[in-house]
Amino acid sequence: MDCLPPPGSAQITVFNPEEIPTPWPATSLSPEEIQRAQSFRFEPDRIRWSACRAALRHTLAKALGTHPTQLTFLTTEFGKPHLAPPFSRLHFNLTHCHNLAAIILSTHGPVGIDLEETSRAPDLLECVETFCHPLEITSLPTSPTPRANELLRLWTHKEAVLKALGTGLSQPPQQIRIPQPNPHGLTAIADLIIPGLDQQRIHPILLPDFPNHLICASLPSSITRIDVLPAPLSTS
Repeated sequence: MDCLPPPGSAQITVFNPEEIPTPWPATSLSPEEIQRAQSFRFEPDRIRWSACRAALRHTLAKALGTHPTQLTFLTTEFGKPHLAPPFSRLHFNLTHCHNLAAIILSTHGPVGIDLEETSRAPDLLECVETFCHPLEITSLPTSPTPRANELLRLWTHKEAVLKALGTGLSQPPQQIRIPQPNPHGLTAIADLIIPGLDQQRIHPILLPDFPNHLICASLPSSITRIDVLPAPLSTS
């Protein structure tokens, strides 16, 4: 029996990659995934990527009522993974930093999610022009800390929506702009027509248990509920 997200909803699972059961990567990853993991130069990166990928397979398999090894991934022209038939009705996205990860699921259409540590915010002060729209730049706070915090908000919002669209940063992020916060979700604004952009709503996700992280999801406008599952994935 599957456990797909209910109609009108999306599900987000938040977990620590270090808490993923050790056998999962060895027993659920495909040969291609194992080969990719082995290509990482540093062992911590290899272990983290393998754990997150195994967690993704287990999360998808649980939702679909199948075994993790029964899932086949395809990729778009820009490299975004998606499920092959007969499971392609379930849309997903994965994000992770070194000590936290999140997976989002929905049956309503493409989704995107981005997760960043708040400590990264000051680093963005040096690259404003590379991802901010000119109108965003003119409205940024001048004081360093508020400015950095706003830049991190813009970055996570843009990452989430561009991941949902499947383009990633191949679509220049400075060509879209993010409005001010809205409890009903935001719609990014673009200087040119970007297919699917007007159908996405961007939502910051509150994670009281993880105050040092910022997380943002981009979802089809038909989704009216977001369920966050903050506990680590179980071993069952």
